[in-house]
Amino acid sequence: MARHISANRLYQLPPDVKVVSSVDRPGLGRIDLTVEFPPQGRVCPKCGSTHCWIKESGKIRTVRHLPAANRSVFISYKRRRYFCNDCHSTYYESVDWIHDQLQMTNALLVDICLQLTDLVSIRDIAKRELVTPAVVGDVFSLITIDRPGELPHVLCVDEFKGALGW
Repeated sequence: MARHISANRLYQLPPDVKVVSSVDRPGLGRIDLTVEFPPQGRVCPKCGSTHCWIKESGKIRTVRHLPAANRSVFISYKRRRYFCNDCHSTYYESVDWIHDQLQMTNALLVDICLQLTDLVSIRDIAKRELVTPAVVGDVFSLITIDRPGELPHVLCVDEFKGALGW
């Protein structure tokens, strides 16, 4: 008996996401997915009110996703805009599995971050993930390392010998 793999599992999408259409474009080396999912983010980021309604649901946003079948995957969805009845402000919904600043899913972001821990070049990571080196550079620029709060009182310096002697 043959088991069918759902599109969500094939493309590693969250379970509440419904794939409406899938277009394979081998000439361009990409797969375009159109998805739908239930409304998220009905809490106003300004005042915290839950009395918000969908003002507009027509803008299409396209983001990068993990590669599949040696092709880049792009996900398109209708980005909802909300209106808050209490403070009369508008805002776009925040989707938890899509990064707010970068045009990519969090799964691709995590995958690139994990590969940045290996001793490989940015160009090699871009080639593996089927993105440009600039995209990997954008992910790299988001990584911050905290500086130590204070240095120790005593610094130990070992012997040092230069090329010309002591």
